[in-house]
Amino acid sequence: MSPHQDSPPNDQPQEFVLLHGGTPRTDFASIFLLLVLLLLSRMSVLRAFDTTFIGGLQGDAGLYVWLVKSNLRDLFTLPWFNTNAFYPYTLTLAWSDNFILPSFVIGALGAVGMPLAASYNLVILTAQFLNGVCTYLLCRELTGKPLPALTAAVGFMSWSFLGAHMGHPQLQFAFWLPLSLLCTFRFMRFPRTRSAVCLGLCFSAAFLCTVYYAVFIALLSALLLGSVILMRPQRFRQRHYLRFGAGIIIGIIPMIPFLWPYLQILSTFGGRNIYEAYYFSATPLSYLSASSWSWLYGQTAPLSHAEANLLPGFVVFFLVWFGVRRVWDAPQLTALKYALIAALGLLFVSSLIPGQMARYLGALCSWFAIIFAVLLLKRLAELERRMGFAILTNRGLLGCIALCALILFLISLGPLGNPEKGHFALGVFRFFYETVPGFGAIRAVSRIGIVVVLCLLVLSALSLSYMIDRSKLRAYVVVLPLLLLVAENQIDRYPLESEVPAGSVFEQLERLPRSNEAVLILPWTEQLKEDGRVESWGAFARYNVQYMHWAFSLERPLVNGYSGQRSKIMREYPKHFRTFPSAPSIRALQSIVGLRYVVYVSRFDPAFNPSAFQKQVQAFKEELEYLGGDDSGNHLFRVKGSRRLTDEYSLLVPSYPNGTVTLEFVAPSSGVAEAHTIVEIFNSEQPEEPVASTIVRLDGQPALFSFAVPSSGQRVRPLKLIFKVQDNLPVFLTGHRYNH
Repeated sequence: MSPHQDSPPNDQPQEFVLLHGGTPRTDFASIFLLLVLLLLSRMSVLRAFDTTFIGGLQGDAGLYVWLVKSNLRDLFTLPWFNTNAFYPYTLTLAWSDNFILPSFVIGALGAVGMPLAASYNLVILTAQFLNGVCTYLLCRELTGKPLPALTAAVGFMSWSFLGAHMGHPQLQFAFWLPLSLLCTFRFMRFPRTRSAVCLGLCFSAAFLCTVYYAVFIALLSALLLGSVILMRPQRFRQRHYLRFGAGIIIGIIPMIPFLWPYLQILSTFGGRNIYEAYYFSATPLSYLSASSWSWLYGQTAPLSHAEANLLPGFVVFFLVWFGVRRVWDAPQLTALKYALIAALGLLFVSSLIPGQMARYLGALCSWFAIIFAVLLLKRLAELERRMGFAILTNRGLLGCIALCALILFLISLGPLGNPEKGHFALGVFRFFYETVPGFGAIRAVSRIGIVVVLCLLVLSALSLSYMIDRSKLRAYVVVLPLLLLVAENQIDRYPLESEVPAGSVFEQLERLPRSNEAVLILPWTEQLKEDGRVESWGAFARYNVQYMHWAFSLERPLVNGYSGQRSKIMREYPKHFRTFPSAPSIRALQSIVGLRYVVYVSRFDPAFNPSAFQKQVQAFKEELEYLGGDDSGNHLFRVKGSRRLTDEYSLLVPSYPNGTVTLEFVAPSSGVAEAHTIVEIFNSEQPEEPVASTIVRLDGQPALFSFAVPSSGQRVRPLKLIFKVQDNLPVFLTGHRYNH
């Protein structure tokens, strides 16, 4: 049988995708050059390597530094996926990216004596270095040439979007994307189970860095395989699909224990609403917009929002255009070529026009663009089969990757409609949102642009390789795109911050005996709206992430917290603390089991009035015991006092694991010997039967009562306990605690 006949593969390995090896000397030189370029661009952090954190410590950046500390101390000591923050909510490590794999690497470096800041910085810089290395290996195997591969690698490693988002450290671990592409291509070359296992392991490892990249790997691999099957539908047989599926399953086995908490979170909070993706989506102009920190293109930042300054460099667009022209240069493809260009042109124009009708036009153009692109690739496949090609040609490879880039680009544009305002969401994103498991968890849909840019850089390498073969370009001409990419993606600054000392009040609290008694740090945020809602979630993030760091050494449950999820406590409790101390704030403190201490950080309150504060402290001295303050303006209180059990009172208790609640009741003396009443305790979600009941004597003496937290299907939200007192007699709750 001729090797050029398009027939299904037999049991003997046939090289379907031409992958190329490299020489160790050339690869070492290229990788060394990547290292030098990275170090030159990160000189600022090298000067303070063990004292400052690259990306900073505020907001999201500080959250991931806290996750490192929490994972290393608490992952295997607290109940699975619980943290000390967000009390009384549980499984809170799954409220955001878990960052477990980077944490373990940082912990290993710390075990040999490296300071936390130095370990953290080294891991982040290594991830950025690997972004370049893995992209180089992918493109070198696809092209067989080091210079085109190095150009793509430099483009991905130095991309200004990733550089400007060092405050989102999880995004720096993008090297799993080119590595997973390499595994996919190796499977297509020879459909062996081990390549699929490696792809599954990439998926698992990415999941332990950021859930976003795990979803992107699944999407990218599926799109690439689908496009190749479109080109060569007879290439793979059933046994190859079984090998692929079996390998993926084996590869994701290590991830399964870490997946369960996320499924619980998804069941509790549901997926992201489409309106969130609408506001965090990209536009066509996003790919022409660079970060405001960009040395060359900073003035383009207003063309998009900060999550979508996705410009990879104009030299990339030039190289991609040159490569795509090869895909459709056959006369038989002319009509489809112009139809595709027209659809994309109308899409771009519609993005510049305000109004929802323009968004509908953009959605229509998006779907037509996919249809025309699929038909064009299918027609190209037919032409190549007539010419006797059985392998995936360079032209076919360009077409497959271009189709993936196009679909991912259209997904990154979001739903193109906000259902919250009565619009229809008709964009390509909507289809994947409704059909792909896990896709509904994506909020910052513009981040799919990371995969789009990777595909564009791979196309650039393939185009540059073809230009070298076709035009016999001199070496200095080939190096020019590399130098241009470095210049186009240079950023002139990035955050570097050291830890802020907590103050002696936290040291005083740390010296108290360890217990499960929780602490709350106030104020919640800088300012509230008139209706009591948080004015700025950015300020909320800065305040609460700082509190998470200050409270970490206390090893106590902390009510504060910040992550990708916003709980009912985050949304509703701040309004009760508009003034502190106050009657509403006292009632709120008494509604969380085991909440025993409050730290008030006065310098974070723009409206703080020392004299008014002292008067309020005196007014509520029966409910709050003042334990002292420090020179930083921190004030420590112990929550005391009592609360009468009424129909309005409820107590929030962690739902996981099944711990024990201890309550202290006092009922005023009735003057009658052996007089008593019965207190029944109910789960508010199942108020038919009490979960516990106890007899309280009417003698004015405290009575302790302990009971096990009832099992329920709820594993994330706290249980809400309500009380019923027989004959509505006065019974007071004077203390409560929770143990697990």
